Parts: sequence; C-alpha cells; structure tokens
Amino acid sequence: MKSRVWLIGLILLVVVLGFLNTAVALWVDWLWFQELGYPILFTRSLVAQIGLFVLSGLIVFLLVYSSAQAARRLARQRSQIYYENIIDLPQLEGVRRFIRLILLGVTLFLAYLVAGWVSDGWQEYLKFTHSLPFNIQDPLFQRDVGFYMFQLPFYRLLCQFGFLTLFLMFLTTLLVYLVEGGFWLTRRGPRLARSARIHLSVIAAMFLVVLSLKYRLDIFDLLFSNRGIVYGASYTDIKAELPALWALVGASLVSAVLVFLSAFRRTYKLAIGGIALIILISMGGRGIYPEFVQRFEVGPNEISREKPYIKLGIQFTRMAYGIDQVQEEEFPARENLNQEVLKRNELTLQNIRLWDHRPLLRTYEQLQVIRPYYDFVDVDNDRYMIGGKYRQVSLSPREISSSKLPSRIWINEHLTYTHGYGLCLGPVNQISREGLPELMIKDIPPTASENIKVTRPQIYYGEITDSYCFVNFRLLWPKDSIPLYIM
Repeated sequence: MKSRVWLIGLILLVVVLGFLNTAVALWVDWLWFQELGYPILFTRSLVAQIGLFVLSGLIVFLLVYSSAQAARRLARQRSQIYYENIIDLPQLEGVRRFIRLILLGVTLFLAYLVAGWVSDGWQEYLKFTHSLPFNIQDPLFQRDVGFYMFQLPFYRLLCQFGFLTLFLMFLTTLLVYLVEGGFWLTRRGPRLARSARIHLSVIAAMFLVVLSLKYRLDIFDLLFSNRGIVYGASYTDIKAELPALWALVGASLVSAVLVFLSAFRRTYKLAIGGIALIILISMGGRGIYPEFVQRFEVGPNEISREKPYIKLGIQFTRMAYGIDQVQEEEFPARENLNQEVLKRNELTLQNIRLWDHRPLLRTYEQLQVIRPYYDFVDVDNDRYMIGGKYRQVSLSPREISSSKLPSRIWINEHLTYTHGYGLCLGPVNQISREGLPELMIKDIPPTASENIKVTRPQIYYGEITDSYCFVNFRLLWPKDSIPLYIM
C-alpha cells in the first residue's frame, strides 16, 4: 500500500513540475509579447495551439476507441476457436476484465501524442484561416497564388492527420481481433472472421480515399519541382508526372472500392490487385517514365523543351521581386573610343576585374595556407586607397579550421588554436612573371609590398568560425606557481 502511495505521489510530482515549467515559459512569452505591444499575437497563437490539441485529440480518441470497442463487441458476438491458429494467447478471464481499461489508457496516450503533433501546425492553421488572395493566378492550374502560400500547407497537415488516425484505427482494431478472436495466424496465412474482414476493409478503403487526396495535393506540388533547368514545373513534370498523378488519384479510388468489395469475398484478390495497381503506376509513372522522358527527350534538346517554362519562371520571378513593370530602353553602343576617352576613364580601366574567384581561391590554398590548420574559404572584392589611388582588390582571410587540427582535443580547439591569421590581398587585374596572382599582402606574419599596414592580423570571427575560444586571460594557479597566459 505504501509503495502505491509513493508511486502515485511521484507521478503527481512529475506532472506538477512539468505543468509549472510550461506555465513559467508561457508567462515569460506573454510578458515579452506584451512589452513589444503585440499581445494579440501571443493569445491568438496560444488559442490556436490549444484548439488544435483538443480537437485533434478528441477526434483521434473517439475514432480509435470506438473502432476498438466495436471490434470487441463483434468478436464476442461471433466468438469461435480456430484450431489452426499458431499464436496461442492465454485466454484468462482475469486479464480480459482489464482490456477495456487498457484500451482506454492506450487510446488516450495515442490521442495525446497525435494532438501534440497536430498542435505544432498552428501556423499552418492560422495562415489558412486568415488567408488573403494575391489576385495572381498560376498559369498551370489557374489557382490564386494565395492558395499555395496559405491553404495548401494546411491541407497537407489534414491529409497527414487522416493517414495517422486511420493507421492507428487499423492497428488497434487488428490487435483487438487478435486478442478477442476474429483474426488468426495459421500456417496457410492469416484468417479473418467475416465481421473482422468487413470492419478492417472499411478502414483500409478509407485509407485509400485519403491516399487519393494526397496524390491530388501532389499535383499542386509540381509547381515546386526542382527537376528542370529552373525552379518550378518543367516539361517532364507536365508531360510525364502530371498524367501519372491523375492516374494515381483514380487508381486509389478504384482500389478503395475493390478493397471494400473484397470484404464480402473469401479471397483477397481484388484488394491485392487494387494495391498492386497503385504500386505499378507509382513506380512506372513517377519513377521510370519521367526519368526516361528527362534523359532521352528533354536532355538532348533541353533549351527548346524547357523554353516556355523558363519564360514563365522569369515572368513570375520578376513579379515576385516587383520588377515586372520596369521599362526597357536601348543604350546604343558608340564606337568612338580614342586616346582622350581612354585617358578620361583610366581609373575605371585600371580596376577591371580579370581574376576569377575559383582559380584564385585554389591558388591561395596551394601557396598561402602555410599551416595545415588554416584555410581560405572564399574570395571577396573590395576597394581601398592604395598609393593615393582608389584600387579594387581581391582578398581572402586565412581562417582557423578546427577540423584540420593535428589533435582535436578541447585544449587545442578552445585554448591554443583560437584564431586565424592574416590574409591574402592583391589587385584584381595583375599577374606576376610566373603567371600567378600579384599579392600586395601575403605570408605569416603578413608582409606588404605597398604602403599597407595590418595592425591586427588575428581573425577570431570568420565564415567557418562557429565555436567559442578563450583568449587574453590568466589561469589562476596556487601561490608560488608559474602563471600561464593564453593569447
């Protein structure tokens, strides 16, 4: 008795602590939103999360629990012993008394898990309920762009919720029939009672109906395809995958009917045939055939095939950036260059970039890394006053790369090797006698060929510097010991 009291007290303590932790986090968020002057954003999102949690949890609980209870009643009405059953479950009346409580607890737990997952989609729900039209239609399906931004994500969430709920219904119902009678595993395969066969077939048919809705949503996802030369629907998507998706929508609905009809037959040929049809169309229509079209029809003449889709991609990209109303004017090229014009634009001609970043970066890596734990990540262009002239230069900092340290221990990464050192800098249009880029700053320590000073060559913040380090501090040691400084 005392052990039970301690166990119940421990569970209540964990629940209370979890509730207090959540309450404190919500209170801090409320204060923050209130300070910013947007408390409505906090309350609206919180109400949406709570509403989705309660509604989705209630739906899952009612559907799963009612299906399991119906399976219990049907199994007991037609209780029978199948002597070829290879799974011999103990038929203990003492255990059966608690099956209802076990079902109730398991269903509540599953509903809690699903509700927590659905409540994370509160942003999709709020975007759906507060959606506004863009008054711009896509050229393929003639849908407003707002549909893809605000409504389609929520439809995907509903579809996933339907899949998960029906799967849990099917699984719990099947387990109930296995325990109560109505589903047996024999050496010749699974055997189902007629009531169990009809019950499970209805759930499976509903699952296939939701699958057809999922394929219908996949059709809209073609506008987000990255298969072609530009982002969006391509030639292969429209000519090959789109018909396959429509075929899968129809095949899923036909399969749902076949699965339901198979419940009234002794064999499962109709159900297996319907599911096999979906698999074949999916493999051929969404895998093999689009790949064949892309490789042998689009690949040899890609520009010609993708031209209308490239045109649409450019058109809608310009609309997205708000530059679709730009007026184009011709700028006539004049062939009147002479010595005077060149002299007047001498500063511009001296700063025309000739070095490409890619070979320049490789050259820096080969000649100027110097230590194996340094690295050049990128080359950038900038302009400085050098020798009294405004010069365009290419430069790249020599950063520390912790992944290349000879020994990646904590002391090396955070105390010893703490920063990069120096940089490479040179004009964008000059080469040395050896055909290499001319460098105004190079080596360790940095040496400059021009009147340039690098006063702080240490590089603590860079493109690959993503961890902490300790610098310029003193470790405290016992009296009369030697102090250690890390710089």
